Amino acid sequence: MCSKFNYNAITSAIVQQGDLMLNPGEEVTIAWNNITASDQDLGLYNSNNFSDTAAMEDFLQWGSAGNGRESVADNKGIWTAGNFLTIATPYEYVGQGDPDQGVAFWDSKDIGGTPSASIPYFQDFENGSLDDWTFYNVMSNENWVHTSFGGDFFAEVSGFQADTNSNDWLISPEFDFTGNSNLVLSFYSAKNFSGGSFDIKISTNYDGASDPTDPQFNWINITNQAELSDSNYTDTYSGLIDVSGYNDNSVYIAFHYTATPNSAATWQVDDIELKEQSQQPDSIIINEILADNQSINTDQNGENDPWVELYNPNPYQVNLQDYSLSDDAGMPSKYTMPDTTIQGNGYLLVWADGDNNQSGLHTNFSLDASGGNLHVYDSLQNLMDSVSYNIQNPDTSLARIPDGTGAFKMAQPTPFAENTELPEPQPSASIPYFQDFENGSLEGWNGYNVQSNENWRYDSFEGDHFAEVNGYQADANSNDWLISPEFDFTGFDNLAFSFYSAKNFSGGDFEIKVSTNYDGISDPTNAEFDWTDITAQAELSDSNYIDTYSGLIDVSNINSNAVYFAFHYRSTPNQATLWQIDDIEIQEFEALDTVKLNELLVHNQANNTDQDGENDPWIELYNPNSDTVNLTGYSLRYNPNMSNEYSLPNTTIQPNDYRIVWADNDTLQAGLHAPFSLDKNGGKLFFYGPQSRLIDSVSYGPQKADTSFARLPNGSGSFEMAKPTPAAKNDSFTTSIHEISKRSSFDMYPNPTEDVLNITSNNSDTKKIELFNTQGQIMFRESFNGTKLQLNTSDYKSGLYFIKLQNVEKGEIVDKKLIIQ
Repeated sequence: MCSKFNYNAITSAIVQQGDLMLNPGEEVTIAWNNITASDQDLGLYNSNNFSDTAAMEDFLQWGSAGNGRESVADNKGIWTAGNFLTIATPYEYVGQGDPDQGVAFWDSKDIGGTPSASIPYFQDFENGSLDDWTFYNVMSNENWVHTSFGGDFFAEVSGFQADTNSNDWLISPEFDFTGNSNLVLSFYSAKNFSGGSFDIKISTNYDGASDPTDPQFNWINITNQAELSDSNYTDTYSGLIDVSGYNDNSVYIAFHYTATPNSAATWQVDDIELKEQSQQPDSIIINEILADNQSINTDQNGENDPWVELYNPNPYQVNLQDYSLSDDAGMPSKYTMPDTTIQGNGYLLVWADGDNNQSGLHTNFSLDASGGNLHVYDSLQNLMDSVSYNIQNPDTSLARIPDGTGAFKMAQPTPFAENTELPEPQPSASIPYFQDFENGSLEGWNGYNVQSNENWRYDSFEGDHFAEVNGYQADANSNDWLISPEFDFTGFDNLAFSFYSAKNFSGGDFEIKVSTNYDGISDPTNAEFDWTDITAQAELSDSNYIDTYSGLIDVSNINSNAVYFAFHYRSTPNQATLWQIDDIEIQEFEALDTVKLNELLVHNQANNTDQDGENDPWIELYNPNSDTVNLTGYSLRYNPNMSNEYSLPNTTIQPNDYRIVWADNDTLQAGLHAPFSLDKNGGKLFFYGPQSRLIDSVSYGPQKADTSFARLPNGSGSFEMAKPTPAAKNDSFTTSIHEISKRSSFDMYPNPTEDVLNITSNNSDTKKIELFNTQGQIMFRESFNGTKLQLNTSDYKSGLYFIKLQNVEKGEIVDKKLIIQ
């Protein structure tokens, strides 16, 4: 430091930003405390010999012009245009040049400004902060933050419930684009919720520190070049954004977010990359990937592994030595290709199976069928091509159509051959249709996982097979679809859809939907597909894995040749119901009010007998019509099983009359005796009309002795426990087998009840209580010896229930009806 010609070395200097060990293109900011506003100049020397004019490297002067070392600087060619203003401490250089007053040898910046960064550049935010990216909050108390999920770090912003409208900028370090002719920008985004705006912008005159919305700064919006996440935190690769037109030494990139406190999306940004895109003629293209290879082709060891097909669009062969493949943009050389060639306009298959110990081309990573990314780099690690993909269907590839240039589409796998688009799905299931999942898989049904690591799966319990889903402890919120094969409904007038469900635990949503414009392949949540919710027409399981028949869901209004059904499940990792689906059926049902299943007596101990004096189970049919119905061509099936189908003989039912069929598996007896026996522990019964058209059905749970399961009211109501009335009008359970004694030792209150039912007795004998639903299923059972018992009813569904109270020592049995509100 000098004042006039008094030379003084600066001894109190402090490095305020940067480092004294400067790399090319880097900066350092130095401050000291003995600077004054008087006329001074500043010299940069390569030694402390200030009298040695050869040691001067650069020179700066402020205040009035001098004539001492200015001549040295002029002779050395470092006295150039400049304009030095006397301003407040720390007397930073600002403004433009003046040939009489020199130039600064450093660019002074505010301490809070963004640092500069070199190219190629990659930022994955794994260093515990936003690193060299800075946030600028124009308004609201929300801003961009550094956060993580599942071990992955990223930048995130959300203006939800902010104190005012949000206007938040995530701004890059400064880049020097000069000398880079083919620069491309890329990143990954993930979005959830909706509201506000999200833009990618670029500026060549931002100062790195000030309010980016200041009108002096020009920001160009390049959002339309990027592919952005749509919803559900789906990681989405932006693609390569061409920024080669910004040939400037001061370039800033920004992610600009706006929202209101009540309408605010959440955005996440990660894996930001700037690099030169290879423009060499020996470019190589990712042409096709098969992530879920179940039966298409095998490697040399006979394994159905995932693979990548590379394509050479050039007319000559290319040697791929030191080219690389990676599923991680932060590790471009994850798998380096050996010395191998690909012919001109030819293909090369690389097995992406995570087993590079095998001979041939096998990567050290495996393509994930649930979704991922793939990148190919040349020998200099220039990015040549990349693809981002979601969950993949078995034996369906993702391919460029046409080869080498087209967009990626779902395709029929064609290794080493020209890509072909997947043909339109053809009807794969005929009507009548029945699916019980007993063939070892989900068969024609497809589980589509929109997010989370859980999905519909094939499972079994005690020999029964079914489809099951459970999102408990998943890695994210579950959004899982079980989608049917395609059905052609044209030509059918009275179709009905039915199934059995079983549920346990609670949490999330479960819906039954139907679509006539789904394509059979893609993400069912895509906005182009219309799904109609028909859940309200179905009876669903309530809890405790209780198998529940849906009833007949009328779908006769659908007249399309491309109909899909779906079971749609959603949950959070901590609030997740388990659902099971089985015995899915589509059948024509009788449109007329024809013969009905009216009453079952499954556990017949002493009620009535057949013509041979046997207390066998029986089924009562009822004709509610005004005409006689001939039952020729009608049939009964149990559980349902074609092998035990009972075809009714030539017999009739008069109007408003009944017919008893003995379900005793004894067809050698005279009369109507079915080749199956009803199981007192529970079962399913189906009644069919001519041409196997489903008319009626019933599912029942464990049955009590000499108590029937009957429609109340007769012929039209739902099935309830009742007093047996064979070949007669059904009677309410209130006139039950066990008449309530006026001297009963039991009482219960309140009835109806909401939360608690009190049961009292006038003695301390051993007593047993059982609670049944209207299907005869036991919901609660307990023994007690005291005079009072409290039953918590808050967890039970509102409706009608039946209580059986028994004094074990005295043999007293009391049946009562209970209403839970």
